[in-house]
Amino acid sequence: MRRPSQARISIGIGLLSLTAAVLWPAGADGGEDGFVVLKAVIAVVNGEPVRKREIEELASYYATNMVDAQRGETLTPEQRTQAASRALNTLVRSRLIRQEASRLELNVSDEELEAELEKRNLQDNEITRRELKDDLLFDKIMRKEGRPMLVPSPKTVRRFYEKHREAFRTPRLVRVRHISLPRTTEELYEIERRRAERIRRQATAQGASFAEIAAQHCPDPADRARGGLLVPPVPHRSDGMFPVEIAALDNFYPGPFVQAMRSLEPGEVSPVVESDHGFHILYVEDERPAREVPFRDAQARITFYLIDRSRVDRQREWLVDVLRRSHVTWHNGQPIPAEELMPEEPTFAPSRPEEQG
Repeated sequence: MRRPSQARISIGIGLLSLTAAVLWPAGADGGEDGFVVLKAVIAVVNGEPVRKREIEELASYYATNMVDAQRGETLTPEQRTQAASRALNTLVRSRLIRQEASRLELNVSDEELEAELEKRNLQDNEITRRELKDDLLFDKIMRKEGRPMLVPSPKTVRRFYEKHREAFRTPRLVRVRHISLPRTTEELYEIERRRAERIRRQATAQGASFAEIAAQHCPDPADRARGGLLVPPVPHRSDGMFPVEIAALDNFYPGPFVQAMRSLEPGEVSPVVESDHGFHILYVEDERPAREVPFRDAQARITFYLIDRSRVDRQREWLVDVLRRSHVTWHNGQPIPAEELMPEEPTFAPSRPEEQG
């Protein structure tokens, strides 16, 4: 059976060379063959360097988030390139915002930052704090210039909710245990199938504990230790009680396995399910039914998203102006085109799994 990839662990491997290949113009170091040598300093913003290690750190963070968003699937080279490019662009914009804030004598206090983190219910880490501080500094720059960020009206927020209502419907989540037995040779097919049927009869006997039977018969040590509990491909996307939605397992488990899971109600044990990987017995222990996130729970997140979207539009306008009076180059003095530094449109996440209960 295919297991979730280890990309989250090794995502930083190769980002160094990727950063060089993607972010550094070929031949920038003077090499005739165009082979790129990565320098300690990648770019310079009004005399302030953007260093290799900063890009590596941020690109690795973005890449890990991308892996999580696509449920553990390994990133393509293009996606890793995107993470490296986004990291450089973010760091250059951060330099420009902080330089302008310093010129205008603007700052964000620790108290302001803590309050905004709590208000937005954001993941608290160094990168989130740094990016949030840049957002707050930019908002202060806009206010100083007489262009304050506008908070969307309740009517605008409600209109967004109604227009994107489908995005606020959360799928059925289930807690599943399984016993998966390998299929070896054609000669042993009947013997192995009969063994699977015997184990299923034990699991469906009155008073039987599926977890205890799985702990006896699962060939995988990790499955035995968990009593056959099926863990989600991306564990932090669950509250520890339920895996992610069943559809999320399509990339990781055989089709008959997932189809059987869909058909079971809480307390039911599947028939012996056969796949190319072997024989499977599934037990749905509990479920969280599909539901719709009500407007009152989605309102704050929609509001912040609309503010972020407005901020991106403002930043694009502001960058066009500030770049005219700034000196932003690669390490060798070659200008970085303004269009490569524009912020991306923010993405909207209606809710996190831990908020869906």
